[in-house]
Amino acid sequence: MNKQIFAGIIIVVVIAAGVIGYMIGTSSIGGVLGGDASLRAKLEEVKKMFPTMPDSNFISGQVKSVSGNVIILNTPTSNPFDESPVIREITVTSATKIVKNENKSPETIQKEQEAYQKKMASFKPGSTDTLATPPMPFIEKEISVSDIKEGDQINVEAETQIRMVEKFEAVKITVQFSPIAPASPASAPVTVPPASSKP
Repeated sequence: MNKQIFAGIIIVVVIAAGVIGYMIGTSSIGGVLGGDASLRAKLEEVKKMFPTMPDSNFISGQVKSVSGNVIILNTPTSNPFDESPVIREITVTSATKIVKNENKSPETIQKEQEAYQKKMASFKPGSTDTLATPPMPFIEKEISVSDIKEGDQINVEAETQIRMVEKFEAVKITVQFSPIAPASPASAPVTVPPASSKP
């Protein structure tokens, strides 16, 4: 996620939290002043600061566990008013395509970029030629569900709209990246005392 977008989301969440805290703090004096209705109105105003995400057949999150062909996925949202499930249960079928994004070597990326630029330079607007597709910095390597581990960040696609669905079958799963395992501490060298020499 772009750092500026992430920072913007954090700022909006903090502002909204402050407004909500203020409303809760002042709701105790609302009995006489019609506080309940006022609180609801203010809450609706705050909700408008968090636009509802459109429904789609795509979701991403972090793997909590993998048991057989069932993946439990954590899909948190930055919108405190989002009522979509946070924990999803995803079933992998025999038709599910599972891939992992693996970065290409710098040499490969450079060659593909040079070839792309040559195609774009020779492209003539209005011609029947197909516009060249920019090269991707990674390749998709097919893997199995047993290769998916706890902590992996994955994208999941389904046949139907799944924003509000807790359990569904996956059509495609893409492992974006895996957590980096902590380096094991270097073992201390074993010092062997020299053999004592007899006089």
